[in-house]
Amino acid sequence: GGFDEAGGVVADVGFGAGVEGEELGAGEVVADPGRPAVLRAIADHAHASEVRDHLPRPEFLALLAGTKALVGNSSAGLIEAAALKTPAVNLGHRQRGRQRPASVIDCPHPTQTNIRNAIKQALTQTFRGRHPYGDGTTGQQIADTLATLTPANVPVAKHNTY
Repeated sequence: GGFDEAGGVVADVGFGAGVEGEELGAGEVVADPGRPAVLRAIADHAHASEVRDHLPRPEFLALLAGTKALVGNSSAGLIEAAALKTPAVNLGHRQRGRQRPASVIDCPHPTQTNIRNAIKQALTQTFRGRHPYGDGTTGQQIADTLATLTPANVPVAKHNTY
């Protein structure tokens, strides 16, 4: 899963993934298979100013909100990027089986050509649609529902169904 099949390809694609005119930055690489190849590609192709270590969440979200696309195999592409309406290119199979919004472009076979095409698609497509994890108002909806309940009418007896 994950970058194991993409690790060698990343080095061939190069840091810019062959997409002309676009800046690319790199974030912390998790300990998935293929990590050494990804780190080598970053070291060979990235300037120090383009590489970020782990960022505190508020900084990460601010950076992600201003990003044209997220490329990798992180769940951040399915959750945070989608909530910020930032397209994501999901490389490999690490996120297989998880719900995803239309803003996620899957690249299950991350060859040089496939990665380049997926990035181009992410940069040119306008994504619309509902986020599968909600619209950010769940807490308020729960509070509104709880405010309308009469405690005496709420069943408190446990009922086993097995």
